[in-house]
Amino acid sequence: MIWLDYQAWRSPCSYSTMVVLAFSVMASLLIGGCQPCQSRAVDLVAPIVGEATMVRSELYFGLSTKGGGEITQQQFDSFVAEVVTPRFPEGLTIVDAIGQWRDASGHISHERSKLLIILHDPTAKAAQAIEEIRTQYKSRFNQESVMRVTAIAGVSF
Repeated sequence: MIWLDYQAWRSPCSYSTMVVLAFSVMASLLIGGCQPCQSRAVDLVAPIVGEATMVRSELYFGLSTKGGGEITQQQFDSFVAEVVTPRFPEGLTIVDAIGQWRDASGHISHERSKLLIILHDPTAKAAQAIEEIRTQYKSRFNQESVMRVTAIAGVSF
């Protein structure tokens, strides 16, 4: 339910304008049918004129290894060249980062990390390629996980 409180919103719009807006939003949601939200997520983003709607996938790669070692820059660069670039040759961004988390015992750990950002079309093929990258990294470097963050983005070049 959408609740409009004119005094709380303090909009310069009239109350009738807000009611029409609320009914328009509800009608558009009803017209959209009962498809799952995931299949319609891209439809919910209205890009600015001149922008394309794309998916922004972020992968967070920890560089520490079990036993106290660390994945070297050369090892990471080889992984990108062999695994990532063939799947997304259009381009990507890699950022050096420091990760922090609290484990089950309450201990806070820090780790050098790499953040990989890929902007791609919202296709099953691209989603599968992202999962292949995660799987390959975990396997190659004996990692427990690779965090993935996905968002819809308006993109222009």
